[in-house]
Amino acid sequence: ADASVKNHAILNIVRKGANAVDLVVNPHLITNGKLEVLEKDISGHQEICKEQNISLRLMLEYRTYKAEHLSNICGLIDKLGIEYVFPSTGHRLDSCDENVLAGKYMKKKYPKLNVITNGNIWQKTHYVAIVQAELFGVRFNSVHAAKNCFVGV
Repeated sequence: ADASVKNHAILNIVRKGANAVDLVVNPHLITNGKLEVLEKDISGHQEICKEQNISLRLMLEYRTYKAEHLSNICGLIDKLGIEYVFPSTGHRLDSCDENVLAGKYMKKKYPKLNVITNGNIWQKTHYVAIVQAELFGVRFNSVHAAKNCFVGV
């Protein structure tokens, strides 16, 4: 969506009580190398979030980019001081293992990023892999998935 539409959506959810915004980064700007436009776009969203005292968390789609693009966008996110990033939107087709690997890559290149993995996590082995990768957080897509990961913990 256009930046102004996203800005309006941010203000709308703040009015409804949100304390964080999970925003999908524009993939077309990344793949077309328009990082200056993307920086302006993200900075505008970031300014609104700061004014409203809420967190801005960016969502990528690592499967869409070459490693170079992923590195460039993480560098931009780091430069802007964005604290939280998701490797993907957590679509059902996302592999937990690939999501964790992308998150680990992002964290290794930019240690200040707080990477929240959100792949298709539903087994205890998935959760163990996330912990071993030393990622910041995990987002489950259901209570049942979380229960499966913590049975016997």
